[in-house]
Amino acid sequence: MTACGGSSAAPSTTTTSTYSLTVPSTNTPTTTAVTSPPGVALPLCAANALKVLSATSQGATTHLVTGVNLTNNSTSPCSLPAPSAIQVIAATGAVLPVEMEQLQGLTFGNLTLQPHGAFGLTTQWRNWCGPPQPPNFIIRIQFGTSGPVFTVPASTGTPPGANSPGCVTPSNGSFIALVQWTTSSSSMPY
Repeated sequence: MTACGGSSAAPSTTTTSTYSLTVPSTNTPTTTAVTSPPGVALPLCAANALKVLSATSQGATTHLVTGVNLTNNSTSPCSLPAPSAIQVIAATGAVLPVEMEQLQGLTFGNLTLQPHGAFGLTTQWRNWCGPPQPPNFIIRIQFGTSGPVFTVPASTGTPPGANSPGCVTPSNGSFIALVQWTTSSSSMPY
């Protein structure tokens, strides 16, 4: 399985505005690469074609990592841009003051998803100096600027009670970053 990143480029003999990847199919034991015809980009994945398989968070004292696994449930390949906005929502429904940041050296491009192909993303939330949060916060993900928006409940894993990251620098804000964007069926980095 391959993950891709990078900035979009103009189409050439193969479409480079979407990245062709080998994606496992859940219907057959083989894997097949999906590419669009020369100069033709695949359609954007529709929100109703995507399904959340799982979302689990694990933390330490300074950050909370959340892995979200999804699948393309449609019968056609489609393209999905990397998240352009990620928000953290408290279990009460309040949007928390957490800014999305781009980590230096990490750039993520579009994924090309085969029908029933799995994909995942991992976020890292750090420096929460607000009030203690109850379990099961929510992550809202905007894919690209015009792609689908998903609201994903994140069940808290280990250690028990790690519902938000620790406060390291009270004078700084709280931040969330995309740290992995892949066609792997497991987005947790460990």
